Amino acid sequence: MQWLFSKTKDYSGDMMKQRYVVILIILLLGVTSSPFFLHSINDENLDVQSNIVLSDAQRLEIATQNWHKSSSSSFDSIPLKTLTGDLNLAHGSFDPVNENPPYLPNDFVDENDYLKTGLVFVQSVNYDYNWLFSLESSGYVKVLDNLGDGNFIVRLDSDIEKSFEKLTSMEQSRWVGSIDPGFRVNPVLLFPNEYITLALIPSDDLSYGGYENLAISLLEYGAFDAWCGMTTCQVMVKDSYEFVTKASKDGRIIWIEPISEMIVHNSIARAISGVTNLESSATFTLDGSGEMLAITDTGIDRDHPDIDGRVAAVYTQFGLDTSPADSNGGHGTHVTLTAIGNGLKDSSSKGIAPLAEVIMYALEYDPTGTFGRQGSIYDMLLDAKQKTARISINAWGLNGNFGEYTVDSRSVDQFVFDESSMLPVFSVGDRGGQGSQQ
Repeated sequence: MQWLFSKTKDYSGDMMKQRYVVILIILLLGVTSSPFFLHSINDENLDVQSNIVLSDAQRLEIATQNWHKSSSSSFDSIPLKTLTGDLNLAHGSFDPVNENPPYLPNDFVDENDYLKTGLVFVQSVNYDYNWLFSLESSGYVKVLDNLGDGNFIVRLDSDIEKSFEKLTSMEQSRWVGSIDPGFRVNPVLLFPNEYITLALIPSDDLSYGGYENLAISLLEYGAFDAWCGMTTCQVMVKDSYEFVTKASKDGRIIWIEPISEMIVHNSIARAISGVTNLESSATFTLDGSGEMLAITDTGIDRDHPDIDGRVAAVYTQFGLDTSPADSNGGHGTHVTLTAIGNGLKDSSSKGIAPLAEVIMYALEYDPTGTFGRQGSIYDMLLDAKQKTARISINAWGLNGNFGEYTVDSRSVDQFVFDESSMLPVFSVGDRGGQGSQQ
């Protein structure tokens, strides 16, 4: 077994040099054909050409050479969930084909409502809704809302009977029925109550000037203050039951609900959100440079050193007064520092995007500290988008209606559907000692 450990003596010095040459050539071929090597060459070429002024078309051509097509992946098909056949309303769920609807007071029942308003429920037999949208394209109906589980709110064409007959004759239509006025109202408003501020969802098929005319009608129904904007109307009333009895029969309104008081929420610190760890380990710049944020809050202290020079504007057209100041609790300034503070005054309080800029929508009424909004949240988000913001921070919520899908919820959903380049974010889980409640 000694030969297993003996040193080989058969190779001369010349032979070893030849082997070194061959090995070196192989290594060089491997390195020069590597994409990393080619990439470094391309980078050097780009550096050489950096002093050359290129046209946009030439820059685009160079950029396209650095893209590589990746192979697509296939996924196994997943069967669609079967519809339940239930109509799920705030008043209760029921199968309209086999069960009676939930109880409504007599003042809110009208089996012939569709002949006056053109509004009907439509229930599909499956998840293929192309038949309904095809009818909409043909002018028979206007789809106003998707209630989920194959249910829709639809407006019939001006020839109501013809449109109704067309809908009911479709094989894909499981059920079509008139919408009693009470099913367009939150159940808590169907009886005498003490609510004074209400939110309404106007139908989205209003013609030019329709929002202004609807606001006038709301005053005629008993409101002493009313405004309408995209996706939302709001009223203040003395007798909500009397108002709702009249307004529920207006076919321009598809939903009415009470409004809870708006309250501000706290914010989450930079370290807790994980930005500090991410920034320290990232190989790229992560500081918000070149970004514009929109913040809706109580106002802002524009002279704070940590945000000095980066507050592009403060807007008050959606607030309760014309003051941009953050004169009460300072919540708006606090949230702004959490978002874009550069830590100049206190390095431990550096914000998440310390080089970003911000526009503020101030909603606080300074004399009392009341926090609220005038106008649709859709319009406010759209205004921010038009002012180049692509992220909207909303550290506030409702002091009630916890977990409910409200008029504002629908308004935000509609905005996100319409404007995919804007991201609204809202605080959650911020009520209670550890944020474990609403």
